[in-house]
Amino acid sequence: MTFTSPSLSRPLTGLLILLGLVLALMGLGLAIGGGMLTARGGSWYYLAMGLALIASGAEIARGSRQGAVIYTLAFVATLAWAWWEAGPDFWAL
Repeated sequence: MTFTSPSLSRPLTGLLILLGLVLALMGLGLAIGGGMLTARGGSWYYLAMGLALIASGAEIARGSRQGAVIYTLAFVATLAWAWWEAGPDFWAL
């Protein structure tokens, strides 16, 4: 679904596009670094979250609500991964 509703102003639509582009660019950097780390036998997490941010940013820039869903799932996965890595150690989290 796209934001073609008359209730969204032109500036708000522009901000959503900007937010989507920023998220996608951050995801691109994370995915590139994550790919390099994965190739060296490191954690796959950074590559997966980079791809999730790219997808989320693209959907938000398109005006789709699925971008928020993708971002929320990535955030929940990040919480689970952090807990798995650090356990209940507050400072490590």
